[in-house]
Amino acid sequence: MMGVLESRTPMTIPFRITEDDYRALVTSVGSMAALVGVVGREPRDLLGYAGKAVLSELSPYLERSVKISQWPGTRSIAPARVEYFRSEPGAVDVITRCTGSFWEWMDPEMPEDLHFLREDGTVVLGSTTCERYAWLELDREERDSLAVPPSLRLRLGQFDPLDEVAAWVAAYGEDLAWAGRVEFEDGSTGSRSASSVRVVDGVRMAGLQVTAAGEFTSTFVVAGEPETSRVTVGDSPELERLLAAFVDGLSRLAT
Repeated sequence: MMGVLESRTPMTIPFRITEDDYRALVTSVGSMAALVGVVGREPRDLLGYAGKAVLSELSPYLERSVKISQWPGTRSIAPARVEYFRSEPGAVDVITRCTGSFWEWMDPEMPEDLHFLREDGTVVLGSTTCERYAWLELDREERDSLAVPPSLRLRLGQFDPLDEVAAWVAAYGEDLAWAGRVEFEDGSTGSRSASSVRVVDGVRMAGLQVTAAGEFTSTFVVAGEPETSRVTVGDSPELERLLAAFVDGLSRLAT
């Protein structure tokens, strides 16, 4: 079992991909998955016209609708409505026909966080669209059978600083100040970090979000200038090292 888990190390999907690449990727992943899920809005009347239309077209494939506080990449304090549809060719066709990007799945116009699950509930593809982050969790056989253009295949799982910055500028606008990724030294968990810096009432505030194996781990906040930052840290030495790298990045940016 451990070997299977290790072989499914998350691979980041580039932020900048073409509509054709998106559709090829979703179609291929859809053939591997049992369910496709999206996070809806309540009441549904608050969704935009496009979102209502997509959910209406997907309704024949509805498997279940559940109110939960955790789905791939997110743990929420308040439960949200997650709609799960059978990942059949008809449902996948609706998704690829009605959308051309992971980032179109954005509240309030559309449901959010498009994701695909295996029969056992494990993630094939996950996304946190408000953070412009999407990833794959495939074993070797699935990776080999992934039917996407070679140009996209070469970029899967590769860290591209320009792509990273583009994603966070799209998510947070011109307040973005520093973005990067740090791998844990023990090699057991891949992680990604990014920051958004804003000035609030004259105080420089920066937030750091960390994901580990596609799951939300923790949030840190840095307040004030880097050299006098007050930080909220977890118990993990790896997370503390990650935070130190983040603060160092801010310090270098300020000089």
